[in-house]
Amino acid sequence: MPGSPARFLPCSPANFVQIPGSPVLRVQQQQGVLYGSPAHPSSPINVLQGSTEQRRDSLREPSQVAEVGAMGQVVAPFPVKWWPSPQELVQVRKVLHEKHQLLNEPWVTDQVVSRYLRAEDGKAESAAKRIKATLDWRKKTDPETPCPVCAKDQRAHNLRTFGLDRYNRVVLYSCFATCTDRKPSALVTHFTKEFERAIRMMPPGAEQIVWLPDFAGFGLRDAIDPRAAISLILLFQAHYPEQLGLIVVIDAPRLFSILWSAIRGTIDAKTRRKIHFVRGDDAREEMNKMLLPDARAKWATQHMLQNRDKALVKTDWKNPHPFPPGIAPYPPGL
Repeated sequence: MPGSPARFLPCSPANFVQIPGSPVLRVQQQQGVLYGSPAHPSSPINVLQGSTEQRRDSLREPSQVAEVGAMGQVVAPFPVKWWPSPQELVQVRKVLHEKHQLLNEPWVTDQVVSRYLRAEDGKAESAAKRIKATLDWRKKTDPETPCPVCAKDQRAHNLRTFGLDRYNRVVLYSCFATCTDRKPSALVTHFTKEFERAIRMMPPGAEQIVWLPDFAGFGLRDAIDPRAAISLILLFQAHYPEQLGLIVVIDAPRLFSILWSAIRGTIDAKTRRKIHFVRGDDAREEMNKMLLPDARAKWATQHMLQNRDKALVKTDWKNPHPFPPGIAPYPPGL
């Protein structure tokens, strides 16, 4: 993005996609891994400081507040430090077989093993233990089935996909203003179902999700009950390692500081650096432009604006949640 520094963007060979309009302009080979090299010199930035007023309105502390003009840094993928070798993947499978009596589990693909091994810094036994825990959780919760609450009330929850972003990640969007059921257990169940739907939508080689929680409609009852937020954080960290690419918190009000104080201790350092905050019409528009292809970016900006119009939200309440152009509400085969 001209006029602003760009993060160096390494991607896996399978995951790299040249997409028109993205900051990634060329590909170079380095240390056996394909790296997307941005147009500008590399400048890794983890924390983008906003103005004093921006920080006060969101977290009341120095935070990752994204300024308009630096949005390309916010939405770009974080570097992947290393990719496990075939021998390392085999070692995890050996531990799964010998210590956990797990062999030829369909869900345990090489990509799954790679994610857990990266999350555990190459420790085969730790990765195998976590895979076993996730398999037990999946058998207990059956996360691939539809949300039972939404089957009865299409407006109960609203987390849904905005399609693929410019980096081949599935984008999920949610908004407090347009859902009716905020029970923590039901929210966690719904989010799990949609995470799984997003994973099934991923093209070969892709593995990350971008979540855009829109805080329009966020109120005191949401701020003082952190159960859903804490459960979602723990869910991501325990059972979806290396799959959270980015969280962009949209228009968090002052009340958010109450919720943030309650949940921040549960967020590990790796997850925390992937959380950024945007505020205001210009920031939302810039974020969508940097994140989504043109037609969906325009649609997303307009949709977020409509979610701030209480009268319009009320008028549209009986209709199903809308989806961006070209994105079916329930894609075939999912």
